[in-house]
Amino acid sequence: MFDLIPEDDFGRVLAEFHRVLRPSGRLVIATLARTRRLIYRLWESLYRVDPSWVGGCRGVEMTDAVQRAGFSIERCEAVTQLAMVTEALRAIKS
Repeated sequence: MFDLIPEDDFGRVLAEFHRVLRPSGRLVIATLARTRRLIYRLWESLYRVDPSWVGGCRGVEMTDAVQRAGFSIERCEAVTQLAMVTEALRAIKS
């Protein structure tokens, strides 16, 4: 979902996740990742012209925002599907 919402809202959304999770609760996020691949650069170009052409999704970087919200990253990996890269991130409430 983070690849659909404005980056200015990330902090508020993550703070709410942090608030409702119990101590040591886990957060799992999967988002379209920003990459240097040609297919992603084409995707990003289409997004800039008209976000609806790519379903409103664009690549985002979540690691720093998740850590700023009070989570510790347990695992972060890239999964490639149909040439697009998804970042799968698992964090624990600190």
